[in-house]
Amino acid sequence: MKRLILSIALFLSLLAVNAQPFESYVYKSNGLGYGALYNWWAATDARGFVSGWHVPTKTEKETLVTYLGGFDTGEGDKLKETGLTYWVSPNTGATNEFGFNARGSGIRNTNGINTAFFNDMKVNFIVWTSTAINATNSYGFQCHSSVSNISLTNAPNKIGQAIRLIKDDSTDPGTVTIDGDVYNTVTIGTQVWLASNLKATHYANGDPITNVTDNTAWSLLVTGAYCWYGNDIGNK
Repeated sequence: MKRLILSIALFLSLLAVNAQPFESYVYKSNGLGYGALYNWWAATDARGFVSGWHVPTKTEKETLVTYLGGFDTGEGDKLKETGLTYWVSPNTGATNEFGFNARGSGIRNTNGINTAFFNDMKVNFIVWTSTAINATNSYGFQCHSSVSNISLTNAPNKIGQAIRLIKDDSTDPGTVTIDGDVYNTVTIGTQVWLASNLKATHYANGDPITNVTDNTAWSLLVTGAYCWYGNDIGNK
């Protein structure tokens, strides 16, 4: 009987240990980290990332800003995560009142600005729109650690930026699974958004998105690709 009791105790202790990675995985899938950085060709690939969701247009982003009070009204603070875990100081004014969880995910440059090809982690949250400006540049939207407002950006298609998907309709499912990861969703006005940046490594049909780590190869791309900030998957 004593041996049986010890065996049961051992089983329960192992069960508790083995449960921890699963809990951490689900929690991480729900929004920890910065997500991946994608070039514009990946963001606008016709295969998409998951049925029923898409990369927002410039107009859809402007609709979000309008609901938040309009440009130059402190609208960015309402989207930024509070504190200094995912932002450098000061990040004052951030309220994250809608649970959008904007975090300073940074960008990947093509020309080694300040000798670094990866810039502005914890400083800038910049996400793609699907709206092109011309043959080489497209619109993005930016939140900054020391600025309360949202900026409309003119970004070269070759750089790497984050993606925040919007739902095709206004029905909020609460969560959505994309490429094996579970994301929380959030309703702002009549729009439904992912509550964290995309980190998919496959398109919706299962085709892999090319992971490019070499800086020269990245700068020459004219097809879809992704990377992790600093080529470090720990930033996922």
